[in-house]
Amino acid sequence: MRDFLGTWKFAGDRAFESVDGFSGGERARLALALIAWDKPNLLLLDEPTNHLDLDMREALADALADFDGALVLVSHDRHLLGMVCDSFWRVADGEVAPFDGDLDDYCALAEDAHRGQQEDGEAGGRPRWWRFRRRNIAARAAAQRDNEKAARQRVKKIETRTASIDAELATLEVQLTDPATYNEPDQRDDAAGPAPG
Repeated sequence: MRDFLGTWKFAGDRAFESVDGFSGGERARLALALIAWDKPNLLLLDEPTNHLDLDMREALADALADFDGALVLVSHDRHLLGMVCDSFWRVADGEVAPFDGDLDDYCALAEDAHRGQQEDGEAGGRPRWWRFRRRNIAARAAAQRDNEKAARQRVKKIETRTASIDAELATLEVQLTDPATYNEPDQRDDAAGPAPG
């Protein structure tokens, strides 16, 4: 238990201190440590870094990244989100939908939405950012398909070249294991290839 508490920065005699003397961040950290000790299948966290200092944010991010269960995290801490989250969901306009992109894509989307609301508000019943999102998803999917196709072609060329090299290597190995290659001058000339001319 003391080793576990030490990983949450309650090392040494801190494990025996009264919680009454803990700061808000330390109490939050201890609460998370106690939850993690129980090894739940799912953690629901809402702004878990609010009262934590920088070192504790890093420790929390490391602990959450190592967490084996599922994690639902609501946070404005981009660093934490980037280190811990595998997928993002966007909650807006009465809808919850998966967000296909990273935090930089979301920022671009939010800026476009803000500009679109200032310029012309909603068009066709959907906010302007919705059209941007659809275009962005389609462009990403097309780019990914192109990248995958190019990668498959490169792999095929490499496999073909590797097979050719393997065949050449096998031929050379057969020649090198043949004692006649080393004894007879005519054979040596054949093994070395055609004479320069």
